[in-house]
Amino acid sequence: MNLIEQCQQWNEQDEFQKIIDAIEAIPADQRTPELDSELARAYNNLAEPTDRHLFQKSLALLKPHENYFKGDHCWNFRIAYAYYYLEQEGRALHYFRQALDARPGDEDTRQMIEACRKDLSLPRFNKTFRERTEKAWAAFEREEARLRKIMREDIRHERSKELISRCERVLSIALSDTAFELGCQKDRYELVLSPEGERMKLFPLVYFQQHAPASVRKNWDIIVGRQKNPHSTIVAGFFIYPAIEAVEGEERTKQMQQLRDDLQEKIRKQAGDDVVAFLGGATGLYCGYLDFMAWDLRKLLEVAADVFSHTNLPWAYFHSFRRDVSTVRIWERTVEEEAHQQGIHPDTGSMLSAEDLRALEAFHEGATGYFGKMFSYIVDFVRKGVKEGRFTEEQARADLQIALWYSYSCINLTSYEYYYRAMQWMPDSEKNAKGCATWYYRYSCALMYCSRLEEALKYAEQGAKEEPDYPWIWLQVGKLRYYFGDKKGALEAVKQGLSLEPGDYEFLTLGREIELGASLEQMEFHWINPDADRDLLNGLDEEADDKRCTISCLTVNPEGLARFHRIFTPGLVTDYVKNSPYCRFNYQTQHGKVEVVFKMNEAGLSKLQADWLVMVKDALDDGRWAAHRTTENQEGALETIVLGLDYSILLEYKLKGPDEGYVQVWLNKDGTPVSNESGD
Repeated sequence: MNLIEQCQQWNEQDEFQKIIDAIEAIPADQRTPELDSELARAYNNLAEPTDRHLFQKSLALLKPHENYFKGDHCWNFRIAYAYYYLEQEGRALHYFRQALDARPGDEDTRQMIEACRKDLSLPRFNKTFRERTEKAWAAFEREEARLRKIMREDIRHERSKELISRCERVLSIALSDTAFELGCQKDRYELVLSPEGERMKLFPLVYFQQHAPASVRKNWDIIVGRQKNPHSTIVAGFFIYPAIEAVEGEERTKQMQQLRDDLQEKIRKQAGDDVVAFLGGATGLYCGYLDFMAWDLRKLLEVAADVFSHTNLPWAYFHSFRRDVSTVRIWERTVEEEAHQQGIHPDTGSMLSAEDLRALEAFHEGATGYFGKMFSYIVDFVRKGVKEGRFTEEQARADLQIALWYSYSCINLTSYEYYYRAMQWMPDSEKNAKGCATWYYRYSCALMYCSRLEEALKYAEQGAKEEPDYPWIWLQVGKLRYYFGDKKGALEAVKQGLSLEPGDYEFLTLGREIELGASLEQMEFHWINPDADRDLLNGLDEEADDKRCTISCLTVNPEGLARFHRIFTPGLVTDYVKNSPYCRFNYQTQHGKVEVVFKMNEAGLSKLQADWLVMVKDALDDGRWAAHRTTENQEGALETIVLGLDYSILLEYKLKGPDEGYVQVWLNKDGTPVSNESGD
């Protein structure tokens, strides 16, 4: 049993602390997104409605993986759940809706959406802010002596993490995601609460400050920001700069603190102590803040601009601690400088160099190519660039050239799995795709092969508007217009394509099939090359069956899908998930629960033969596949069954005994073995 499976078992037994202990024993930089998600679920489940710090921990674990879990029901539900109990119902509602889209009809999600709507109409508070403030200050009273002791004795700052953690736990009772600093001046201690330049954060902080009890004020000065002295030309303010995005968790906090210390030291050294005195700072979700008192503001800003210009930061701003003034830009990298900073080559306008582009082009040879190698080249390029710190994954996914080559390789690998990968990758670069019909064409193809046909038409039409002289976008427009009943518009698209590519085989074939009333699947059962296409249609192409399998994922056969649900659903299916990218569910047999995975979307699922589905179900019910004994006489229990579009069957058994592991058995379409086992 692997750790994820063990966590799921503990979760069913309500042993949430065991999950937390087991996963937190793994260093944060070695945890997978799946483990972080399981840890977040454990925090959510362990927390009482008032345990704000646990919900905040859950958020911190989930947020970095939003792109990774895009379209995933569980991730969206978990982050929405945390937001809901942090009384951020608006954000919670957004993610609950995403969760429902991923698992339509889920009753738990529906109930949470309704709760969010009610709370947004008539706000709900587990405790009012006044009550939470009272509780927080009561907790601070109990903790403050320990905080002062640590600050007095921790000369080498070896317990800073503990100090911050203790204070954060107390403050989180009343305040969410609040930046703060702790300080000590002789016998007085300071708690500085920062609004991080946000006006709306200021008001609750002031209220919180004003309600500090006398017993706390005896030893502590509670400060909200830094106020300008109206009787002096001393200017109090802070610098704002973007937070580090390349790393997460504790490492991010450490690097942000180091960055702040470096900035402070360089500015102080260059400006001099007679120009500025630094007062601390804070790190928020999106920005870092460096507070100061300036005796010569003009000189300070000149020095700061020079210091910031020699960093990797794209911008920096100054704001005084007055509440009625605007933010002043002191440094911002030019477009050219920013492009260079992000590793963009001026000759290509991309993170891909001219040499990279030549290498990718070499994988393509006429109507054929080494598209698997092309795909691997792009993936390795991005992975290496992120690891070396030349760019972030988000920046790479937004790069238009990378998106075009990634999608090109995926589409030419002609399988549902790779169309799905392209569909997931492309949206991040849409903001850079204006005027590029090629991008719209490839994204539309990916959407179409994932059975998202309305979106496919939308992007095809947009591509034709963006770049009407790109001929192949009209192929997509023609096919999809006809599918949605617009025969006249489809023929107009063919005409437009032929005006750009006179006599082209693909447009002539499409026009003929539109007139004959062909289905979308029939229109897609072609190759670009006329000779290769004739072999395909004449049954001489060895890849014909693979192409049919991929095409089966285009459109849903309602009768076939209903038949599938009638065969498998009668009270034995739980946790049904569709199109993410596969269809999967847990199936309860007399020998235990088995995960059933159909490696396809619901469109492909709806085309499977009924008698084969019945055979699979009967085999699960009668237990013929329930157990397996290896050649080493080890016994295994069926845990997962994976079913392919080509009617392949893969059984995965979990071995019993001290040497736990897994063994796989492949079966023919009729359920008989086809290969030797392989295990670990």
